[in-house]
Formats: sequence, C-alpha cells, structure tokens
Amino acid sequence: MTKLKVASPDSILSLFKHSGFLTGHVFVEGTTVPLSGAMVILTEQTFDSTAVSSGIVVRHRADSNGAFSFDFLPEGQYYLESDCPAYFSYTDSVWIESQKPLIVAIELVPDYSYSSFHKTGSVQFEVTDESTGELIDGASIYLRELNGTIDTDLQGVRFLHFLKPMCYHFYVIANGFNASPDDSANVVAGASSFHEVKLREIIYFRNDLSCHENHHRPYPVSMIDPTSFGAITGKVIDDNVDEPICDAYVYLAPYGIETTSDSTGTFTFRGLRPGVYCATARVPGFYRTTKHEIQVMPSRTIEVNLLLYELPSFFEGQ
Repeated sequence: MTKLKVASPDSILSLFKHSGFLTGHVFVEGTTVPLSGAMVILTEQTFDSTAVSSGIVVRHRADSNGAFSFDFLPEGQYYLESDCPAYFSYTDSVWIESQKPLIVAIELVPDYSYSSFHKTGSVQFEVTDESTGELIDGASIYLRELNGTIDTDLQGVRFLHFLKPMCYHFYVIANGFNASPDDSANVVAGASSFHEVKLREIIYFRNDLSCHENHHRPYPVSMIDPTSFGAITGKVIDDNVDEPICDAYVYLAPYGIETTSDSTGTFTFRGLRPGVYCATARVPGFYRTTKHEIQVMPSRTIEVNLLLYELPSFFEGQ
C-alpha cells in the first residue's frame, strides 16, 4: 500500500515566507493589444559563480488577455524571456524578493519581415519640446483617418502597429503647449516609419507667460512712488561646471517680462513695482528652472541666481 505524504502547515507557511511571485501581461509594443499564447520563460541565474544553481526553469503561456504568473519562486536573480511567432524575442533580468509580488509588462516588437505582416505597417511618434528637445509627457495624437485621439506614454512615445498602408493626417496636442501644425505620415506595407513632433511651449508668447504658483499680485500703481521701483538681477549658471550661460531666455511672472543673459550670464529686470515675482530660465540642452517667491522691495535690487542642469546625452540632437 502506498502512503500519501501530506505537507505540514508549518512547511507550507515556510514555503510561502521564503518565496516570491511574478505576474504580468504580454502586449504588442506600444499598445494594449494582448498577445495570447505568447511563451514566457523564467530561468534562475545566480550572481555567485561558485554557487551551485538549482537550474530552475519554468514556462507559462499567456492567456487570452496576455496574462501570465509564476508562484512560489525562491528569492534571487532570474532571466525573463518571451517569444511569440512573428515577433522579436524579449529578454530581461528580474529580481524576485520573498513575499513580494513583482508585476511586469512585456512588449514584443512585431517582425514585419514575417509573412503575416506584409500587408500592414507601423509608425513611431515621439513628441518633444521644440526648445529643449525634451520628451513631453502624455501628449495626444489625433489621426483624422482613424477619427480618434491616441495618447502617448509617459515618455512622450507612441507606437502604432497593424496600420493599413495609406497616408494618415494628424496633429498633436499637449498641456501647456501649442498644437502642432497638420502633418502626415505615409504608412508602407511591411515597414515602420518614425515621426518626431516638436511642440512650442505656450510660455514662449509674452501674453501667455504666467507663474503657476499662487503669488500675491504686486501693489497697484496708485500706491507706489515712481522713484521707489525695485530691480532683480542675477546670473544663469551651468550647475555641472559652475560656469555662466549666455543667451539664456529669462521670463519674469506674473507680468510676462522677458530678457536674455549677456556674455557673463547676467540678466537684469529694472523698474519693477514692489511685490512677489518668479523668474524662469530656459536654454536648449538644459532643464528649465524657476525661482519662486522673489520679494521685490522699493529702491532695492534683489540678486537671484538661476542654476540649470544639463539634459542627459540621449536628448541631444533631438
């Protein structure tokens, strides 16, 4: 007679305490289209080359919603792979922690050389700030032929796959920026095209300059002695190398006054009524910076330095 071995409650609890969990979905890149039946493989990998690996390899097929899960995984480093016919393979490294679920989203890129894709094409959009080249979060793309708006991701990027070959007309909008002019994208069967859309920030226009902080408005003119105006001066400085930046645009809110820094990085605003202001500096290749709560007093000059931080190298040239 064969006896069944029943696990004790303590052993089950111990297994739970020392195991982690991995769940996620497999999508077509840049979309929320699930890839049903995609194979997901998890392989154990150790950092210690002298350690003996247990060689854990587990496989799971994504369900109709593209979902998959791996339960009771020993804590450690793993390789996560995914494959699906007509798509390029995906590989990444993940760390599993005990009693902590790890949620991932796998995006597989279509292989347009595959026979089933030869009748469709794709387009990649990137929405950037015209002045700095910085990607704009959460922009919206309106495609007339699709009669709808499609949002970019948080990095200002959007991929559109399985498009019928034709010319698509579109424009792009984003909060704080002017809408892009009408443009078009030609989709070719079996190919992918790239479109960078540059938007101009509304703050560039004098009448639209504003400080988003809840500042008090400066005193009415009738309360001010014309000889008691104040001033703001300072320098725009590259914080990385502690050197001045020339030709930087500096905006003063809430009245939308603007100027540029000189060869020594110096800027000056004169004839200011007493009150609270904020100054914003912009220059291509750097993050914008704003100094808030600048208190201007009668017959006094306030010194304010604006430190700019250089954009990462992968933003350059965009």
